Amino acid sequence: MLKKQPTKFKISIIGSGFVGSTIAYALMLKNIADEIILIDKNKHVAIAEQLDLSCSLKNICNCNIYAGDYSDIKDSDIIIVACGRSRKPNETRLNMVNDNIKIAKNVANEINRYYNKGLILIVSNPVDIVTYKMTQWLNLPYGKVFGSGCTLDTLRFKNVISNLVGNCDKTKVEAMVVGEHGESQVPLWSRVKVNNVNLETYCAIKNIKINEKIKQNLAQQVITMGSNIIAGKGRTNYGIATCMVNIIGAIKNDKKQILSLSSVLKGEYGIEDVALSLPSVVGKNGIETVCIETFNSLEQQMLYKSSVIIKNTLENLKKEPIVL
Repeated sequence: MLKKQPTKFKISIIGSGFVGSTIAYALMLKNIADEIILIDKNKHVAIAEQLDLSCSLKNICNCNIYAGDYSDIKDSDIIIVACGRSRKPNETRLNMVNDNIKIAKNVANEINRYYNKGLILIVSNPVDIVTYKMTQWLNLPYGKVFGSGCTLDTLRFKNVISNLVGNCDKTKVEAMVVGEHGESQVPLWSRVKVNNVNLETYCAIKNIKINEKIKQNLAQQVITMGSNIIAGKGRTNYGIATCMVNIIGAIKNDKKQILSLSSVLKGEYGIEDVALSLPSVVGKNGIETVCIETFNSLEQQMLYKSSVIIKNTLENLKKEPIVL
């Protein structure tokens, strides 16, 4: 009897700029994929990144990486959409919508031509808007199209809390950001724990000052962290690559992990027909369910306000037909 050959895990990355190439680098370091395809409108960039990555990492991972085109997305387990123009200093993600939605529409058209399987994972900003439109354009079953959402904001939130309590091990911090991946994001202070202890209780035990003003300052640090990084070096790439490795690891290993991912809501928390990040169970089939958890009244109000901001942006898009 012939032994069944193990299935190869294939990832296609659309967009070979700083974000796409850093995601590929992180995936290769963790040896998650058997095959990575780099796709870019500038084929020379994809080829150069492929050469650089294959030469530097071939000795430490088993992944084969290629520069390809859209026809190569066939049989991908995951298709990552990481293309679009970069955010400028002091610019919000929503300010990018008119430019990047045109790029996203073209990408959707190409995916529709060649797609035969796999999950579509959106990184391009504004991620909630692009996730919503991609879900419409691709018309795949529930959970197959979703965005990285507030996973990066959550990572940053955990970082500032860790700093507050004395640079403790970040794995000991439980925290999450939901809503828009942007200015109206919602930090869930009511659910923050350190070493399995409520934040306020932990701070009282350790004689660490914590109040609403400090919380507001920390939340603002999370919101502005991306723009501050961009002001200093012109881009952000390492943080999102770390998040993507975590998301893809949960998919590949069917971990049923709860992450703050962006998907089109269907009435959760009284919100529908808009893509926002909420605690979501992710596994081999993509988002399996959105968790309904207890937020306090302020957090619920902030989440609703975030949904209105995203809906208004979507309504404004309808007034301007996308011209490719």
